Order: sequence, then structure tokens, then C-alpha cells
Amino acid sequence: MADFHQPRFLPTIHRLGRPGLIGAHTADVHLTRTQASGLSTTLVLPALAQELETTAFPRMLRLLSGTPLIGRVIVVLGHASERQHADAERLLRNVRIPASLVRLDDPAVTAITKALDKQGVAIQPHGKGHACWMGLCTALAGQGSDVIAMHDCDIESYTPAMVSRLLAPLVIPARPYDFAKGFYARVTTRMYGRVTRLLVAPLLRALQAVDVPSRLPAFLADCRYPLAGEVAFSRALATELPIHGGWGLEIGTLAEVHRRQARYRACQVDIADEYEHRHRPIGTESDSAGLTTMVEQIVATLLDALRRDGVAIDSRLMRYVVAHHRHEVQHLLDAYEADAAINGLSYDAAMEAHTAGQFVAALERCVASGCPSVPAHPSWTEVRSIAPRAAECFADLADTSRLDKPRYVDEPAVEVA
Repeated sequence: MADFHQPRFLPTIHRLGRPGLIGAHTADVHLTRTQASGLSTTLVLPALAQELETTAFPRMLRLLSGTPLIGRVIVVLGHASERQHADAERLLRNVRIPASLVRLDDPAVTAITKALDKQGVAIQPHGKGHACWMGLCTALAGQGSDVIAMHDCDIESYTPAMVSRLLAPLVIPARPYDFAKGFYARVTTRMYGRVTRLLVAPLLRALQAVDVPSRLPAFLADCRYPLAGEVAFSRALATELPIHGGWGLEIGTLAEVHRRQARYRACQVDIADEYEHRHRPIGTESDSAGLTTMVEQIVATLLDALRRDGVAIDSRLMRYVVAHHRHEVQHLLDAYEADAAINGLSYDAAMEAHTAGQFVAALERCVASGCPSVPAHPSWTEVRSIAPRAAECFADLADTSRLDKPRYVDEPAVEVA
């Protein structure tokens, strides 16, 4: 059941009214407003090459074909084989809206990295943050893109209503927002969202308990799902935002938005009753794909954001934070167990406690190492100012990556399955 509770620092757009009408109503109003105002919308999708082999990503593209809400879709494809590139192009040519395909192993992308490197700006050419940054800059360098949305490509329960609700706060209200963060319940027959529940939530409570001189922990605590990958930006805000690399992408983005709240309006929006995607293993300390590595990078990004807010992060403060974190975890574990029991969900209390313990250990490792953060990619404004040549390369990429351009007579057509 939806509620109308409004947190202090982040306005919330709920799912109110009759559930069966919400998606259709939002889509109709969104379409009417965008057509009347001439707003253009772009959806950026950072995709791994292996997602082409799944059922989720092709299904998402088919569903996008049936909605007029998106003016352009930009797929940023991770390092892929020629066959995978051809598969991605074939899928996108079947999407009945303008589409672009950006390959991270494209020579044009290498040229951008080299142009920035000459100006002393190092780019980490790996991970989701890099893909999102490439897609965002490509959208901003091209035509249109008054509103830009991003979401993941592994959503098995995807519906067009998800993206329409994500975009709606930037289009429908009389005073549109500049940023919307999507949230949803990560629940099937059991609770997921382990990093949010067992690491981020108690850590934010701990930071507030020790009374750090920053509103950032309270702002992040108001986020119903701070690690969700679904976000939307106004063009004005998007041009100013640096994009963080590694697993700190989502927390880093929220911290950058918080820093600009005096000029830009931010909200969060409930985009789905159900959300299902792949689940990562917890992993080990040396496993870069596991959740413990994710934890370390999230913590490092958060603490770096606090430093930039003027908080002195020292060993004494962090001892208190870790102690409070352990205390808050125990309270939350009790609450999760009761919540699962009352709702008839499967709940492995021993596994939850074990996972929480591994996350605490990862937090302590991060603190012991000094919490080195992954550098952020420069904002579009910084790219244009620091490295005009890189901005020109992005403009070229925005044009050459389009799959909806008229073909020359001698250009081979891509076979459509």
C-alpha cells in the first residue's frame, strides 16, 4: 500500500491512486506535456556485452519500441566482439525510435580519452561509471536531450511505466524537478538489496549518530533506495555533474546532486511494484565482481564526499562510526527478520548475519587503507572548458553512433532478423 509520507530533505513521488491506471495516466500526461513544450528526452543504457545473450535486454528494447515517450535511446556497449557488436546493432535497428550505439572499444572513444589525457585529465576506461559518462556526454554533445534518463539493462521485470514514471517529475509538474532518483521494493519471495540494507542504511545511521557536520548522511538516508541505478536529469543539471567511477557511481551521483540543491530541485520517485534483476555473489576480498569490493568502493566514495563537505575523516571518528554501525546492524537485522516473518517471506537469519559481518569487515578494511576513492569523470562543462578537442570528438561520436541516419548507397545494410 502506498503512503504519502514526505521525508525532510528529498521530496518523494509516490504510487498513489488506482495501481492499474498509474502507468497509463503518467504516460499520457508525459506525452502531452513533452509534445506541447517541445521537450526532447533521451534514454542512456549502459550495457555489458553478455547482456545481449540474456532475455531481459532484448525484451526491454522491444517494450521501448512501443512507447513514444523516449525521443532517442543511446546504448553504450562494453568491450564486445564483432559478432556481439553486430547483434547489438541488429537489435537497435529493430527499435522503432531513433537509436545510437556507442562502443567503448571504438577508436573515437580512444581519441576522447587521449584528448583528455593531454590536458592532464585521467579517465578510468572501465566499469558502469565510465559507460554512463560516455552515454551522458554523447547525449549532451548531440541534438536535443532536454531530459536524460539512465537505467540498467538487466531488469527482468521491466515495463515502459518504469521509464515514464522516472521521467514524469521532470516533465509533468508546473515546477519540474531537475533530478529524479527511482526507487522500488527489492522483494520477491525474500528480501534482496543486501548492500543497501546491511551496509548503507546502518552506515548512514552511524554517521548521523556521531553528528558529522554535514547534511549529506541525512539526505542519503531519506533516499528509499540510494543504490538504484535509475535516474533522470534535466539538461542544465546533467552538464554540471561529474560522473563517479566504480561501484561509487550511485552514491557519488547523489552526493553531487546534494551539493547543488540550492540551484536544482531533486526528488525520488516510486517506479515499480516489482523489480527483479541479477544478483551478485558476496565474493571475497580479492574478487572484483563481488559485493565486498562493491562495499569498499561505496564507502570510499561516501567518505570522500564528506571530506569535500568539510568533514575531517580521521581514525578516531571512524572508530566511533564502525562501533555505531555494528550496533545499528543488529537493530536492523531484528527488524528485517520480523518483517519477513509477518509477510511470509523466506529469511535466513544466519546468512543475513554472515553477510552483514562480511560487510563490516570490508568497511574496516576500507578505513584501514585510508578509503582511497575512484576518481570521478569530468562534467560536460569541464570537458568543453578543459579539453575542447575531446568535446569535438564527443560531437562526432554523437553523429557517427546514430543508427537512424540515412545510409549512403554504397553503405552495406545490416540484416534484420
